[in-house]
Amino acid sequence: MQYYLGRWRGVVNGTLLTELQVLPEGQFVVRSQPHPKQRSCELNGRFRAEARKIFLDVAESTCSTQSIGTTLEREVIDRGADAFTVVSPSGDLQIEYSRQP
Repeated sequence: MQYYLGRWRGVVNGTLLTELQVLPEGQFVVRSQPHPKQRSCELNGRFRAEARKIFLDVAESTCSTQSIGTTLEREVIDRGADAFTVVSPSGDLQIEYSRQP
């Protein structure tokens, strides 16, 4: 999990900008920017990581598409020193993250 600590800029499917922050206590916050088809929103909860997957256990959500109590599973398909890419299990969602200072 050490690799994921800090702030990451995310681009969802090449269009929607987000920010992922992973805290040392294992918590996460995801904030999305406003988009023509979606208002800005925020998710937070517990962050978990395995070798090729990350999990976001949602404790609070202002996003219409994510419910409290759900777990978002993402497969890590690429990982470099300061960037990683994940996809949803269905493959319809891809997020490219880059580390922020």
